[in-house]
Amino acid sequence: TNALEQLAELAQGGGGLFRRKASADTRACAVSAIARIRHPDVRGIVLKATQDKEAVVRNAANRALREVPE
Repeated sequence: TNALEQLAELAQGGGGLFRRKASADTRACAVSAIARIRHPDVRGIVLKATQDKEAVVRNAANRALREVPE
């Protein structure tokens, strides 16, 4: 869905060539919101966020994995 795509882009940083990267808090919130969406692609997006360099994002992703069905 369109909302999932936008949140996934935000969770991954959302920085383009001339755009600033989203803050760690914003990315963590995006990961939490993604976990609430019932879609088959959600688990892969959240798993990718567990590899983020910021601890806030990793923690949010690990918490979200408990909510996401396999």
